[in-house]
Amino acid sequence: MLNGPRFRVMLRSGCRAEVEEGCLWESGHAQGFSWPAAALALVSVFLGASRVTADPAAGGPAAGAGPAGVSAPAPRMGDRSDSPLDADAGYTHDFLSGRNADWNGFYAGVNDALQGDRDVYGRYDYASRFGKSDHTLTVGTDQPISGRWYGLSEVGLSPTHGVSPTYSVLEQVGRAIGGGFQVQAAVGHSGYSSADTNLQYGTLEYAWGAYRAAYTLFANEASGESGAVFSHSAQVTRSYARRSAVGFRITAGGQNESIGLRTIPRANVLDLSLVGHHWFQPAWAFTYEMGYHGFGSVYNRRRIGVGVRHQM
Repeated sequence: MLNGPRFRVMLRSGCRAEVEEGCLWESGHAQGFSWPAAALALVSVFLGASRVTADPAAGGPAAGAGPAGVSAPAPRMGDRSDSPLDADAGYTHDFLSGRNADWNGFYAGVNDALQGDRDVYGRYDYASRFGKSDHTLTVGTDQPISGRWYGLSEVGLSPTHGVSPTYSVLEQVGRAIGGGFQVQAAVGHSGYSSADTNLQYGTLEYAWGAYRAAYTLFANEASGESGAVFSHSAQVTRSYARRSAVGFRITAGGQNESIGLRTIPRANVLDLSLVGHHWFQPAWAFTYEMGYHGFGSVYNRRRIGVGVRHQM
């Protein structure tokens, strides 16, 4: 789906970039960003400050939630499974500001590695936000195209679509260009009950040693609006202990967010997230995420999430 900050880059040698759970920030123009505000927000996340005050998602964006706030686990960074089947599940909780009720989410997914470096994956998401419950199913595939080129196709459907889009589609292509660099580009479309959105993004990624860094430029346009808006995201990830990894992401810009109303409002955002996974057994890992998301004067939230991953 294209309704949340769930963009992921596969952080591994010679990797192909993918979209985690098929979600991306439907985001806009970078405005009003300040490093002091970013630092203060990050401190509030890690020191457990009281719930931020102001007045909905997706990681971007705190990890795993974005414009539509659909839950998501931490990006799968740093390891590509040698096992043909990979499953994960987890729980997320968002503490919202003001009188808004907290959000709760659950996810479960499976990824099947086929021959020829081709993957087929599926994912179920449940999210309770703004008094509405959504069920979403996402399926997709990513595979080599030719030489250093690779591609991804994805479709998401929500029969409830209270806050989530009714449907979403995504097409992405990427290329390894050598020297540790690779680039990706994608186009996507989401249909909400109140409006449609179109999304384009481009990513430049660089890997060195145990580290990877990525910059992404997003362009998003909602029906009824004049012209696209832009946002920027930067992510740094460190791999350790062979397959474990931890990453930090920051996103700033204008953003359209579905909050279950008849319109999809737009506001300046600041989003910080820390995501990772740690393999404690050869076939078992736990995943974690924490983050801060501020959507103008509409609301702020802090997210925590935990999950488990199993390779079969």
